[in-house]
Amino acid sequence: MRAVAADLESTDGVSDAQVILRGTARSPEPLIHVDADERADLDTVIAEVAERAAGNASVALGAPLSAVALEVGVARTRSRRQRSVSVQ
Repeated sequence: MRAVAADLESTDGVSDAQVILRGTARSPEPLIHVDADERADLDTVIAEVAERAAGNASVALGAPLSAVALEVGVARTRSRRQRSVSVQ
């Protein structure tokens, strides 16, 4: 899943990505966490990450995904705290 995370890191506005695999071999469920820049268009980031991750993970695993969980952390300036948004 590191290759999927590396691909997601090339998405505009994404600074870091991690993919954890849950579920079974027949029914994989990736959990994806990305850190996005606070100035990024989050709708675009979410749409691109969901589309790319689902396709790439399914191909890498050789099985259709039963679910994909996406968590987006918003990276803010150092003096401000980080926020997270979860989409399932």
